Amino acid sequence: MLNGEVPVSQCPLDLYLTNKLPVDVDDPSVPSLVLLRCLYALNRFWWKLFEDEDVPPTSHAPLLPNTAFHSSKLNAKIGRQLSDFLSVATQQIPQWTGDLIKAVPFIFTFSSRRNYLYCTAFGRDRALMHLVNQTDGGQSDGESGRLTPRLERRKVSVRRDDLLRQAEQTLHHLGCSRAMLEVGFEGEAGTGFGPTLEFYSTVSREIQKSSLRLWHGHTLAATLDGNDGPVTNYTTASAGLYPAVFSSQSAKQRDARSKKFEFIGRLLAQALIDSRMLDIPLNPVFFKWLCGEDKMFGLSDLEVFDKSLYQSLRALILTDPNDFDSLEQYFTLPGDENFELVKGGKNRLVTSSNVAQFVKLVAHWLLVEGVRREMEAVRRGFETIIKIDDLTSFTPDEMEELFCGCSEETWKRTWNESALQSAIKPDHGYTHDSEQIRWLIQMLASYDNQQQRKFLQFVTGSPKLPVGGFRSLNPPLTVVKKSGSYGNGDDELPSAMTCYNYLKIPAYSTYEIFQQRFDVALRFIYSFHLT
Repeated sequence: MLNGEVPVSQCPLDLYLTNKLPVDVDDPSVPSLVLLRCLYALNRFWWKLFEDEDVPPTSHAPLLPNTAFHSSKLNAKIGRQLSDFLSVATQQIPQWTGDLIKAVPFIFTFSSRRNYLYCTAFGRDRALMHLVNQTDGGQSDGESGRLTPRLERRKVSVRRDDLLRQAEQTLHHLGCSRAMLEVGFEGEAGTGFGPTLEFYSTVSREIQKSSLRLWHGHTLAATLDGNDGPVTNYTTASAGLYPAVFSSQSAKQRDARSKKFEFIGRLLAQALIDSRMLDIPLNPVFFKWLCGEDKMFGLSDLEVFDKSLYQSLRALILTDPNDFDSLEQYFTLPGDENFELVKGGKNRLVTSSNVAQFVKLVAHWLLVEGVRREMEAVRRGFETIIKIDDLTSFTPDEMEELFCGCSEETWKRTWNESALQSAIKPDHGYTHDSEQIRWLIQMLASYDNQQQRKFLQFVTGSPKLPVGGFRSLNPPLTVVKKSGSYGNGDDELPSAMTCYNYLKIPAYSTYEIFQQRFDVALRFIYSFHLT
């Protein structure tokens, strides 16, 4: 690589512009499906047809949204098939479902493909658990409840002041086991679903610390979700996190770094198989690497990785040949003048004749060669629990939702008074007509994103919403009246049972007191005690 040669990337169109499907299907619909694959590929990778080494396009965005290719009839049909208890229980799901999802995944919604993943990839017991959760909100009564399997569970207790190291040890000791992980915190009474969710969200935050030097991005000083307290530096990137190029020659440092990324791979897989949400904003290019598509990387991925860098390099390509001398740009990695892209790069100027090579080298080192060891470690850790091939029906853009819950678009659409009204379940002293329920909805609708995250952490143990938004909380958010222990409800704070998404609110006398008490409660959300 130090000679400046960049491998030619594979063209993604080659996978689609063929006259046959990637699966063996004997059906009259095959020609139509082949045509659909071609149209989908041209929509998604249209820029490959007009690629000009000298002038990269201003954008690589698809021409049409993915929803343009969805088939409502096939989604309904596969939905009925995957809701059949006997088929799921015996793992006798018809072959056509898998063939279609592998050949033309884009005709199915994200929800349908996610449902298929949980019904087929993680074993019978987890498939049944997923089906029960989908059909009765996770309640264990009724026929489906009696047939729900008891999954093997591995219970561990961890210390908050040594969380990351103990998390690494825990997942390492699990090995290839598919046991469901349940976590409690030492010295705190709460156990089960809520503390486990907090474990995943807190570990997610720990591995974003700048001191670890794992990620490409800039440093942001922050307190724990905006609370008063010690300031910690985290790495952040507007398009999501991606491994940083690491140039140390120390074998010990390289090995320690590889172990961290192998742990991240295990963490991703364990969270996915247990239906837990992580709080790591990963870049779509990270997921593309995870699925082994690194041989297709090019300038389009550089745009996804860092749009401002892409635009800067594009502007460099368009620079007037007479202006290059004044730029004094050498063959070194942008932001790290000590990292040479080629041998002797510190002394080699970028000119109009070699600028295209410079841009390709920057993209290749940032996305592929400079992070190969890290991403191979992620894949290795992931595959100890889940086969990576099980993810091929999802696009890189969809995988953040798969691993980290509700997308930003769905979050915004489902966090409003109407959606909250239908998602919240009043009980034991409250109805939808109660003042306190109306105040709760009014207050939540006025929250900004940071306040929303803190409220979710308070009532569920995770700052993230599940796929589908507020209405997909499982169990649904139940709000009940809390009796005053000291004879005056206005002096009480609201409390929550995160294992059941159960919120207890005293009968506050005014909206102002209601808001004040919630403000106090949300300052102290990172500990679990029985209420």
